[in-house]
Amino acid sequence: MPHGFVHETVLNSRLASVLSESFGLDCRAERTSTRVRPDIRCYYNGFRIVIEASYSKSDAEKDAASRVEKGVADIAIALHYPVKYPDIPERELKKKLQESSFSAMIVVPKEVRNLVRYILGKTRVAKPVGGWFNNIRLEDLVDIIKHSVSYLLEEAEVKQEVEKVKKHINEFINVANSLPGSSKLREEIAKVLYKLYGFNVTETRDAEVMFGQAALSILLSSVLYERVKHFHDLEPLKDYVKRFGPINGLREAFDSLLKVNYEPALVFTVEILGKLPQQLSQQINNIVDLALRVSGMTSLLARDFAGRVYHEIVGDIAVRKGFATFYTEIPAAYMLTNLAIKTLLDVNDIKKLDKDRANAVINALCKLKVADFACGSGTLLTASLYNASRLAKNICFLHDLECLCREVEEGKESSASIEKTLVEKGIYGFDALRYATQVTALNLALMIPESITRENIATVYLGVMPNKTNKKAWLGSLELLDNVKTFGGLLRWIESGLKGVVETVSTTRVVSGNIELLDKYDIVIMNPPFTRATGRVSKEFEEKRKGFFGFIADENNRKILKERYEEIRKSVKNNLMKIARELVDKEAVLQFYRVLLQEHGRKKEESDTGLDQYLSIGQAGEGLLFLYLAYRYVRPGGVIAFVLPRNLLSGVSWFLARMLLASKFHLRYVIVSSDAEKGYNFSENTSLSECLIVAKRADEHRPDEETVFINLLRKPKSALEAILLSEDMLRVSDGKKEALVELSSGATCIVQRVSRRMLLENIDNWNRFVFLPEPEVVEIGLGALRGDLGVMDIKVPVVRLNELVTSIGIDRHQFHDNFSPTNEVTSYPVIYGGEEEIREKMLVKPNAYATCKTNKAQKIYERFNGRVLLPDRIWLDTAHVVALFSETPVLSNIFYATRLKKPGEEAEKALVYWLNTTWGLLSVVASREETEGRWMRLKMAQWRMLPVLDVSKLDDKTLKRLSDIFDRLCTAKPRRIVEQFSTDPAKVDPVRLRIDLEFLKALNLSID
Repeated sequence: MPHGFVHETVLNSRLASVLSESFGLDCRAERTSTRVRPDIRCYYNGFRIVIEASYSKSDAEKDAASRVEKGVADIAIALHYPVKYPDIPERELKKKLQESSFSAMIVVPKEVRNLVRYILGKTRVAKPVGGWFNNIRLEDLVDIIKHSVSYLLEEAEVKQEVEKVKKHINEFINVANSLPGSSKLREEIAKVLYKLYGFNVTETRDAEVMFGQAALSILLSSVLYERVKHFHDLEPLKDYVKRFGPINGLREAFDSLLKVNYEPALVFTVEILGKLPQQLSQQINNIVDLALRVSGMTSLLARDFAGRVYHEIVGDIAVRKGFATFYTEIPAAYMLTNLAIKTLLDVNDIKKLDKDRANAVINALCKLKVADFACGSGTLLTASLYNASRLAKNICFLHDLECLCREVEEGKESSASIEKTLVEKGIYGFDALRYATQVTALNLALMIPESITRENIATVYLGVMPNKTNKKAWLGSLELLDNVKTFGGLLRWIESGLKGVVETVSTTRVVSGNIELLDKYDIVIMNPPFTRATGRVSKEFEEKRKGFFGFIADENNRKILKERYEEIRKSVKNNLMKIARELVDKEAVLQFYRVLLQEHGRKKEESDTGLDQYLSIGQAGEGLLFLYLAYRYVRPGGVIAFVLPRNLLSGVSWFLARMLLASKFHLRYVIVSSDAEKGYNFSENTSLSECLIVAKRADEHRPDEETVFINLLRKPKSALEAILLSEDMLRVSDGKKEALVELSSGATCIVQRVSRRMLLENIDNWNRFVFLPEPEVVEIGLGALRGDLGVMDIKVPVVRLNELVTSIGIDRHQFHDNFSPTNEVTSYPVIYGGEEEIREKMLVKPNAYATCKTNKAQKIYERFNGRVLLPDRIWLDTAHVVALFSETPVLSNIFYATRLKKPGEEAEKALVYWLNTTWGLLSVVASREETEGRWMRLKMAQWRMLPVLDVSKLDDKTLKRLSDIFDRLCTAKPRRIVEQFSTDPAKVDPVRLRIDLEFLKALNLSID
């Protein structure tokens, strides 16, 4: 029998093995007796968990607290061995550990207050005594760890703190707005915050926006002061407040820090404080108290707590007031940036890295260059900083590496944390609003517990420059597309007459020309202002127009900016056309588009294909221009990551953007949402359908390239859950064409792998791969577009509708420009409106008449009237059928009247019949342009591009059978489309069943 007791290091090693082998945690033990490294390191769901185990309770507790304080672990567990274990064989020792009971304490950041209460509600462990859970077994310990991770994923503490901040900010807003002279105070604050804009904007007239931004500036500046004061031996804020009062005390404190520097973080706040009346002293004092609490919340600040507050206050106000401001949802930002960084570094599972590769990834992170040319409040940049830092820390934790960036300058070696290195040398942000870039700089600085010397955040001029001869418009970051040298000069030098036009924002200084404008970046990430071109403005003011740049108050400046914008857009379009032609020349599968691209510059009436809408980029707005800007500034092998309208996948105006992505990038990820509860968007406070894309720059392509399309059935609720979800996306490697993936976060998503060839074949519409959140239905829809019905090997000839038609009528704008509805029976018969009763059955009669408003109206009617009616917009909840057949040729303001090349009602009826079968319906839904959820539309050009039944290839007997069946079914009324289908055959709409079965029988008479 062995004598003595097992040393703690041996015992820890055995415990780590048991936790790994029996409970599925990835745990490893330190094999030397030292306090430099944790006793046991565990990695679970992307979280770093340290177990400090000891025969001494006090030693275990002390070491666990140290790990959390130093940021080594997300969660630390102090574990007390209740007895000394005998020195027995390994197998017996492991068994004894599994049978033992222990005492354990959870150590988390101090602001995480409710974790223990959460664990008690989820597990059967006894309430802790003195902070210690007593008499727990290893399965209980694992349960505690897993539920601790779940609690952190919910980010309950973050949400609670944000609500407290909102309460104090709203109190400041309300009191300030009720003071005598509040209008003058608002105007004074607006001058401070918006003075670098080259025009007046409507939101500066809104008290809630101005006072909210002022209060937030005071709060964030106060937090920054408290975070850095000890680096410069400065007094606490409260001492200044007690001595001079809240408002004057803050000014004195900030002045003392300004002597060190930190000008951009404080100078505007000092100016704002100088405008405030003493009646706001109590509200300022409350903000100071709040800042003192927030400044100590290191783990919350590291997850962009300041940015979240900005979104909740400024973003919420701006959207409620109708201003053109949208911010990326926090979870979406963390998901997108994690995917972008991992894609750049080709890192999917860090546990599979060997030590050399792990070191190489750390070195690459130290040299990372990330740019956002429309950074706003910096959400994507702060998320990039967090994910890069988190990746480095996790790799170092798993592979026992030192997590520092080292470099040699002037013969001297220095080292710094990855966070500090990235903020000072790796993260670049540009925006047209000085207040936004100030917040970006503050947010980045607050995420690291160190003093920094510089940041690369710049305010770029957006507006009309004063000039003696003529006014010159500047479009902020978009000038990088056309005025690179001049733009760089503006960042380095400010002409005396344009003082303040472009300045570098740093938390330590404002130095015009301090920022280095790089030629290329590793990652370009953006949520570009694609909504701003529509000019959303407040209804409270007279600027109610929805025209281009409608948020600009001055009409003349707006006109000058619009002209400049048109110049840049024209230049971008020409370059995109060139890229598209080069792609078509390389890819045989794209030969169909050769004629289309040759139409560029031809008059509309000379167009051969009728698809010229695909060459227009106007409706895509600024988003497309910023996408092209990213292409220009990302290095070969670098990554672009964007939040864009979902129309990127299907819109005709985004066609050339898809050509760009297919030509110059390997499109790696496309993410959409089918979450009806939380929305189809990835920007806050908007109902627009959006998508996330991640693409790697690659001028040359491999035939085995794949794009992963991901359809979220439930969007992540928190930043940490979003990171976990993206980790699962990266690990999906089963090689299936599509899969229903159960994520470890509890969410479910549809994953569809698409080959490069399929991507090119469907370049007119990539939404087909995610058009519904059911993989089997998506496959049926894709088959229908190829003419494969998936029943008894039945195939039908298909062709793009454009090949079958002589014309697809007029749109609603042309209709209303040329015709007026009337009750005069002698006028032209039309289908007017799109009410549900019009869409109940396939056969329709004229329901109104129209008179001519213009001289050309008669010719338009004679040229474009038709019997086949194709809808412009469809609301699936009220439509019963898609296409209609009119008893007499008509025009419509809602439907496109269509004429076929092959004359006769039989072909027309067969086509309408096909479009109302399940296969035709899925073809339409798959090719739709999605705007808001189940609202869908197909523009003329999209109908022309749609693969449909080629009625010209059907023999006369088949065509006759289809026409006869149509006559029998055309007056039948199926249920609403969303109610026609069911997994229970007994609940399927009988009319729907007849439409489909009769169609199959017409093709194959032997079908039962």
